[in-house]
Amino acid sequence: MPATGFAQRSLISLAGCQRAAYSPSIASALREPACLDNELTSKQEEFSVVLVAYPNPPCTRVGIQYRSQENVRKDMREQAQRNLADEKEKENIERTKIPIGGVVFVLLKGNAIERVTSKYFRVVITDMDDKNIFSSDVGYHSPDATYIGGGLTLWKNVFYVSIDKKIGNEFKIYVIDKIDGSRWVYEYKQFEKKVKIGDELYNYRRGDEYKRL
Repeated sequence: MPATGFAQRSLISLAGCQRAAYSPSIASALREPACLDNELTSKQEEFSVVLVAYPNPPCTRVGIQYRSQENVRKDMREQAQRNLADEKEKENIERTKIPIGGVVFVLLKGNAIERVTSKYFRVVITDMDDKNIFSSDVGYHSPDATYIGGGLTLWKNVFYVSIDKKIGNEFKIYVIDKIDGSRWVYEYKQFEKKVKIGDELYNYRRGDEYKRL
């Protein structure tokens, strides 16, 4: 079933529209320069992220965050707990169909509305050899305007793209401006986790074999 009601609001708020949706580090990353086009490396929970290509100078500032299927549901549960959700709202979260590949949250900032108009952008996910795994032309999402003085207005747009295909633990995310061809390319690599099975300790990444230490 599609995300509706409380579950839909939870998904949207995860994109940074509400301060409580994330831990402080991630919340600030979506609203401040961290994870934007001048931030070459960052960490997003289970991934290291490297920005390997971006336009210079950029007319639009772009920030992204990838959330796996399990982490989207985890975020929604945590938000429900903070908001003292009732049992029906919690049940709706468990019934909400979350894309198998997770979601990519995108933040656009610019000094003109056309620079943050979502329908002019495309999101592509490839493997590390640039083989296409998933692509989506973004639909229209309404931007917000903030007057910052001196006749200047800052435009911002925040939205998410649902990924309906499985992706691995190493991949690239492209955000492409379809009007002028500008592109931002982020490399994602999942951290290995130490997992104990019986008396043995293993390194593990989603989709990989367990590696004994």
